[in-house]
Amino acid sequence: MEYNKQHTKETISCTIIAFIAMSPLLSLSAGQDHTHSIYTEKFNDSNAVYLNQEQFDVTADGMGDDAPALQAAIDHVLKQSRNGIVFIPEGTYRLGNTIRLWSGIRLIGYGANRPTFTLGDNTPGFQEGENKYMVHFCQGPGDIEVSQPGTWRTSEFVDGTWSTFYSGINNINFKIGEGNPAAIAVRYHIAQGCMLQNIHFNVGSGRGGVEDMGNMIENCTFSGGEWGINTKSSPPDWQCMLLDCKFEDQRQASLITNGARMLVIRGRFTNSPVGILVPGQEKLYVKDTVFKNIKTSALVFRNFVSPELQVNLDNVKLSNVPFSSKFSGRTQGWSKNEVKFSYEAEAPIYAVESFSHGLHVEVPSSEQFPVEFATKIKQSPIDSLGEFTPDDMGKLPPQTSWVNIADLGAKGDGETDCTAIFENAILKYDTIYVPMGKYVISRTITLRDRTMLVGLHPSRTVLIVKDDTPGFTDPENRKPLLVSSKGKTNGISGIGFNLGHNPGIIGIKWMAGRHSFIEDGHFFGDHGHTDSFGKGQSCTLWITEGGAGIFKNIWIHDTRTRLPLYISDTKSPGKIYQISVEHHKELEVKIDNVENWSFYALQLEEDRGCEETLGMYIKDSRNLLFANFISHRTTGVWKPCHTAIQIRNSHEISICGNEMRGGVFPFENAVYDEITGNTVPYRIFAKLTMNPNTSD
Repeated sequence: MEYNKQHTKETISCTIIAFIAMSPLLSLSAGQDHTHSIYTEKFNDSNAVYLNQEQFDVTADGMGDDAPALQAAIDHVLKQSRNGIVFIPEGTYRLGNTIRLWSGIRLIGYGANRPTFTLGDNTPGFQEGENKYMVHFCQGPGDIEVSQPGTWRTSEFVDGTWSTFYSGINNINFKIGEGNPAAIAVRYHIAQGCMLQNIHFNVGSGRGGVEDMGNMIENCTFSGGEWGINTKSSPPDWQCMLLDCKFEDQRQASLITNGARMLVIRGRFTNSPVGILVPGQEKLYVKDTVFKNIKTSALVFRNFVSPELQVNLDNVKLSNVPFSSKFSGRTQGWSKNEVKFSYEAEAPIYAVESFSHGLHVEVPSSEQFPVEFATKIKQSPIDSLGEFTPDDMGKLPPQTSWVNIADLGAKGDGETDCTAIFENAILKYDTIYVPMGKYVISRTITLRDRTMLVGLHPSRTVLIVKDDTPGFTDPENRKPLLVSSKGKTNGISGIGFNLGHNPGIIGIKWMAGRHSFIEDGHFFGDHGHTDSFGKGQSCTLWITEGGAGIFKNIWIHDTRTRLPLYISDTKSPGKIYQISVEHHKELEVKIDNVENWSFYALQLEEDRGCEETLGMYIKDSRNLLFANFISHRTTGVWKPCHTAIQIRNSHEISICGNEMRGGVFPFENAVYDEITGNTVPYRIFAKLTMNPNTSD
């Protein structure tokens, strides 16, 4: 079935071979102002809760205990709307005990300086023991039902589970005072859509910054502590990502990760014994990252041969780091003089262009392809660390230039048509803030050259299309709800979409340029209803006609859509960070005539009714990277399926870290090439190169 998708020294060790038929730059030394507030102005949102003295007994002076007031504000959201936002004004909030942050509730700071949550010196209860948190992300209070077996629960709370969605903390710092050696700033055991963003974790002599994590942590700095982050797998076993994060002055290791399917992109690690420690198994991908003044080794792996250990490094720079990587553990049949455990620095400053450990597969266009278990490294001296590439997200204009769509008359009540108000706002303003609400849209809205739509909670800030809306019902005459400008700069942040039962609708047609973005997005609605399964919408997100940009922290799980994610006819570079596409009838992702795209932490899942669903179809495309890719078929799928990825006339396809899993019937093959007939049957591998360029 067809669907319309400097010189280097190279070392290769531990090899078994078989043949099988078938934005500007930022200097690394630049200082960082941790008090800089991302949001300088107060947001006006009638559905939000504000932690102020008018409503709560709060001092914000660092002296009085503000934990009861903060918990009361969170509980008020839970009672009022189950999920939502608590806005935290500038100030210092001393917390005398653990705060429970319930699922779907976000804490967002604002003001000239970031608010700070502080744990005072010698706070009772934080001197010894485990689970001593300032803030604990939870599914809910202790009396709720829990669907995930083995979940930690007490009479007070239920820990975060695979259903803990869209919670977050943004633009709020943490400080742990002296005399709290057991203190940990945050427990972040969560699922899709959650976030920790724009935070300085000043841990000092405390234990750590974040224990257990899921989804994403972005633009955060971890100072001090035994470790910055110590994590195992997330509740749903999906990938975890650290984006643009900095670690400094940890006493044991900056990052300890075990089974988290961890991606570290544009990280900075300084002044610690170990940069990244993997105690057991991990699928680790590290890119565009710097290690400086690391005493033992940038990476330490207490394992060697486990198939669950996959390691890929891409463009890593090191200064005053004696080893880039060190392994230990069993060699499983090899003597220790046959394997290389330690990769020593060649110079005081050096670069690891690439490093890959695990099973490697290369599929040329011939009848045979090699398979090898190996550790491969390309490493060379460099003169200096040079410039550091900062984040690649487009920046929003100053908040003072934004307009609030509610001030223009939009109701957000789920009934009143707001289309004309949005159209007029886009004509007059560049950046439009959308408070929480359900905004009915009834015809196509076209963004201007610099239009930005900004929300702060995609499960509570939703553009909805009512069922059978005229103009969107004909599948032979498809129309988009939103159309970006072509080649220009647009942004959509923190907004959800419910596209209704409208067989001719395309959620977003995206043609914007490389500095554009969609982030913190949620496409949801009907889930599990068979009457409209795969036929209630045409396409969710279509990127085409040179469309590009950054697409980050997005979840597409409305089962009514026929094609959730479609990328076509573009050579402009695009990057996808942490996207989950789930539970669709025929196909999850289609890539057609596309070049120069990277997919970091793409996750696909099939459930009951998805027995014949293909994960991804790639056609007439080249130069595509997939890092830490997961394709999963749940126990609800009771029929086999031939392949997760099907390709046709496509070249230079790289997968760095693959996990193909399932209950009774996982996909039978990772990749199938329609033209050559080649299949890749390995469910777990460190690196696959499919149809590489052999012209060199």
